[in-house]
Amino acid sequence: MAFDLTRYLTRIGLTEAPPPTVEGLARLHWAQMTTLPFENIDPLTGVLPGLTNESLDSKLIQGGRGGYCVELNGLLAQALPLLGFQSRSVLARVRLGAAQGGWRSHYAHLVTQDDQDWIIDTGFGGDTYQAPLSLSTPGEQVLGDGIFRQRPDPETGETVIERKKPDGSWFSLYSFDRIVVTPPDVDAVNILSTHPASRMFPHHLMVAIAIPGGRLTLLDRTHKRVIDGQEESREVTSAEDLGALLTGPFRLTLDDGLIGAVWERVLAAPPLPPR
Repeated sequence: MAFDLTRYLTRIGLTEAPPPTVEGLARLHWAQMTTLPFENIDPLTGVLPGLTNESLDSKLIQGGRGGYCVELNGLLAQALPLLGFQSRSVLARVRLGAAQGGWRSHYAHLVTQDDQDWIIDTGFGGDTYQAPLSLSTPGEQVLGDGIFRQRPDPETGETVIERKKPDGSWFSLYSFDRIVVTPPDVDAVNILSTHPASRMFPHHLMVAIAIPGGRLTLLDRTHKRVIDGQEESREVTSAEDLGALLTGPFRLTLDDGLIGAVWERVLAAPPLPPR
């Protein structure tokens, strides 16, 4: 099926198409991050997400669900050229503080605008940037609720995206290179998401959504709300509590059966892997 731009814009709360400018790109990026949550419910419950236009439309636009990188950024990839943006896909290695990454398991986009390259990413479940990040700026960039930078890694040849911690040190999120990304590459990332060897997706519930001034996250039974640098944390106590969170502030449409299945997986979650 053809991508329905009007239906997509309505789903992310935009009444008109953003212009093909850096400001328009930022508006698009923010709109999607605040309406389509990151969530790994399908991989967690043993379902391989579909990546066709029909699958993404059915789940994310009409079905009231979110997704993870290949779904959320896959949807964004359909909208970008229709809105006048020149983009290309990149694959990244998640680092989360490590000196190097593992598999190329994350999917994002580069957009060329105003003679600069910008990386945009609406599908990373961590403490990610909430506006396009300039790859031409060597210093700090304030993007939403955090300070970020990009730097070259001479050892791997990759570009590393980092977030500044409260103590002034830098925490690596992921690193990417500019190899050509093909549809089979994206399919491979998707298949890895449900593989038992995957450290997180088949074993731990992860949900995140951007909100003004911060973000909401859920990792297994730990729910965090971060606003203006202030963090509140609590434990989810029951399937009903979980359902109220997922269908309330996380804006997901889920039936009781699926919520119950997710709660069972949460109760059975192994210890979190060390960072």
